[in-house]
Amino acid sequence: MQGSNADSTDVSTTYTQGSNVPKDVVHVIVHTSVTTIERTAFFRRTSLMSIALPASIHTIAYHAFQGCTSLRTVQLPESITTIGISAFCDCHSLSAINLPASISYIGESAFNRCYSLSSIVLPESITSISKSVFYGCIRLRNVHLPDSITRIGDYAFYQCSGLSTIHLSDSMVALGHFVFAKCTRLSTVYLPDSIADIGNGAFAECRMLSSIHLPEMLTSIGDRTFDRCSSLTAIHLPDSITNVGNYAFCQCSNLKSINLSNSITSIGKLAFSRCTSLECIRLPNLLDKFSIDTFAGCTTLSTIEAPLFPTTTIDNSRDNIKKCFEEADFYPVKLEDTLNNRCARPGNLYFDWKVPVKIGDGTGRSSLVIGAERSVKWLWLQKILDLNMPVIMDTDPLTGLEPFMLAAIGPDSDLEAVYQLLREFPAAMYRTYLPRPLTPSRSKRKR
Repeated sequence: MQGSNADSTDVSTTYTQGSNVPKDVVHVIVHTSVTTIERTAFFRRTSLMSIALPASIHTIAYHAFQGCTSLRTVQLPESITTIGISAFCDCHSLSAINLPASISYIGESAFNRCYSLSSIVLPESITSISKSVFYGCIRLRNVHLPDSITRIGDYAFYQCSGLSTIHLSDSMVALGHFVFAKCTRLSTVYLPDSIADIGNGAFAECRMLSSIHLPEMLTSIGDRTFDRCSSLTAIHLPDSITNVGNYAFCQCSNLKSINLSNSITSIGKLAFSRCTSLECIRLPNLLDKFSIDTFAGCTTLSTIEAPLFPTTTIDNSRDNIKKCFEEADFYPVKLEDTLNNRCARPGNLYFDWKVPVKIGDGTGRSSLVIGAERSVKWLWLQKILDLNMPVIMDTDPLTGLEPFMLAAIGPDSDLEAVYQLLREFPAAMYRTYLPRPLTPSRSKRKR
């Protein structure tokens, strides 16, 4: 490497493979023998303003130009194939960069916090966008995504507050977590039906997003997907949706209507909380997991339609919702947690025991006999029994014992459970065909 100017305000140098770069370098010419800009080669060279890359370059390694806060433009040669992780991260003055058709890989955080970057055109050679690539590019207004891209990684466009529109092609299949979160000017998004997976918080705090079409292949609305999308007025959930996650539409203050299809089985905690314009809602017919705080703070919502519950409408208050769900045999713990003796602290999530209690395991055993064998306390055995009374007449296909016998011989035999089960099925007391356990003396005679 040779300096061509001794003046520290205009230090120029020629970079050769493996050479050290002066801290105060301003202009760099890369020698034609160089094929790779090595990792951290220009790391935090805050005075660097320009660099000339020859046609021999095919790789810019990770962190190569990270922290070059004065670097304004970079002309990449047509030979380049790889831009490494964080290669241009924190290049705050970088306003333009061309991405030639030869590029096949752009690493995570490659242009993270390039505050001056205003537009980007991704070539057809790119098939996916890595995690956090354009994170915090607050002046990025124009993005061209080619049809070749099928996936966009987590946080890829997080806090790109200048981005107003985005078009995703029909080849797109997945959007990562928080991919467009805090894109506060994003008002229009086209989501093709090819997308089957949208990550948590994908559009969180997109405050100008007024409408969005959800793909017909989508099965889940993840946690915080539309959290604080305060301009969203209506949304249609396709019939493919089975789950609405925690805080999914929290603080969508202008959301007036939403259709919850009957295919939805799970609604997470505070999913529609503080949707102060929401006027009506109908709970799905197949619901088996629900938070009693789902509609907390929905001041305009007075009643909730619940056609399959004992009460067909519910007042929007926590106590009334809780009472209604308990009457419909929802409990604040999962049945599987009870059966597996896992301590589950009652919370605001309620689970429908009517569904799992009637489904046997791989050997055909019912929840009642599993619970009895594991010495589940009568508090829960009684609730299982209430939902599954016919099973009291059946023997366990694995052991040949009735539920009360399983409760009696379990490792932590619950006498109360045995007593209550006998009360429910007194005829079991007279069963005589069950073999008696061998006593030590009988056992010795056999030998």
